[in-house]
Amino acid sequence: TGEERTELERIARLRVAPHREVMRARALLLATAGTRNRDIARAVGVSARTVFNWRKDFLARRLAALRDRARAGCPRRFSPLGARGGDSYRLPETGR
Repeated sequence: TGEERTELERIARLRVAPHREVMRARALLLATAGTRNRDIARAVGVSARTVFNWRKDFLARRLAALRDRARAGCPRRFSPLGARGGDSYRLPETGR
């Protein structure tokens, strides 16, 4: 719709936004102009299959498709102490 196109254009121009959302908005705008998936993929820097999936997802979820869906499993965690609670993330000491 016209409102969706306006929102896609707004998101595509954002300088401070999640990179994935900006890429998807740009790809969808190219798709509305009649650009082929292969050419969109080359312009955005992803595979043609990814563009196909984004377009399919947009048809199903509309603007909500710009955001990632929740993923299964626990969220990743980073501990400054390392994977096992030790100092595996520290730089090794040099003898200087």
